[in-house]
Parts: sequence; C-alpha cells; structure tokens
Amino acid sequence: LGIGNAASYPAPSSVPVQCHRPREGDVRLTRYPEGIATVFDGSAWRAMCVEDKHALQGTANTICKNLGFSHAKHTKDVEAGSEATLVGPQRVCGKGERDLTACQALEAGPDCSYKRLLQVECVGHQAEAPVLWEL
Repeated sequence: LGIGNAASYPAPSSVPVQCHRPREGDVRLTRYPEGIATVFDGSAWRAMCVEDKHALQGTANTICKNLGFSHAKHTKDVEAGSEATLVGPQRVCGKGERDLTACQALEAGPDCSYKRLLQVECVGHQAEAPVLWEL
C-alpha cells in the first residue's frame, strides 16, 4: 500500500477516521509509526528539511499530534538522497502548536543547505481521530 492510502494507516477501532484531500501544511510520515516527515506544499508531498538538529523534538511532537499520536518518542536527522525533494525552511515548534503553520520558520532559507531530513517515531494515541488523505 502506498503513502496516502487510508488502508496503510490503521487507527484504533474506537477512534473514527477522518479523510480529506491534503491541504498546504498537512504532514505525514513515509511509514507508521516511524518514518520521514513529509509536508504537503500545496501541490506535492515533500520531505521536511532539517537545518538545526537541536530544534527537532518540539517539531516532531507537533507532527505526531497532527497524526493522532500523543507525542514523538524519538527523532533524528538523516541524510537526504540526491533524489529527495525537500521543503524548507525548517519549522521550529514549542509545546502548544497544533500544526506546522503556527511554528516559527528558521531564517536559514528555503534551500535546505544541509540536505538532512526529519525522521520521527510517534507513540501513544490521542482521543481525537487521526487525519488521513484521499488521493
């Protein structure tokens, strides 16, 4: 099953699933519950750029909460392959943001000069339904 296919994202049976077409700023992982964070930029899904690896945990927590998990257990930056299409600038989230658009953008610029990707492991389920995307 490919990314974006609702069947590849099992939700707990007690939690209803919400589906919608992706909107700019939506996030997903390449695998669940651990994978590379990708962001919908309005036309395509792009891997999330990492410029400052010390600012990953808050951003990862925001991503996991968006996906119906309670928090991020583990984060790391991984090297992007030459074929990776990255979205930048990196977003730095604190503790309260509900989505990446509310997080501060680093001034490093949109080019993602370090060519590093954000890998996240999400854990725990929230009471609210996870959002899945129709393709």
